[in-house]
Amino acid sequence: MGNLIFTLFGILESATGLDVNGAAYLAVIVYSTWAIGNFFEKNRVLKYFLGLLAYLFGSITGSVLILGIGIVMDLFNKGS
Repeated sequence: MGNLIFTLFGILESATGLDVNGAAYLAVIVYSTWAIGNFFEKNRVLKYFLGLLAYLFGSITGSVLILGIGIVMDLFNKGS
């Protein structure tokens, strides 16, 4: 869903020429927090906060893993 939101904001940016990157990131974070919090238990503020933490932790973990894999591949390629 995050990629679809980014796509919609990209189309909006192309059509209007406005810089909407900040709004796109905010929309993705808000939607993801709402969706994760809604999955566990509705109408509990703590669950939405935990949903935000889960989203941020997942994003950071994924980025670190991708970066680590890239560094390892680069080290192997330079060694050959």
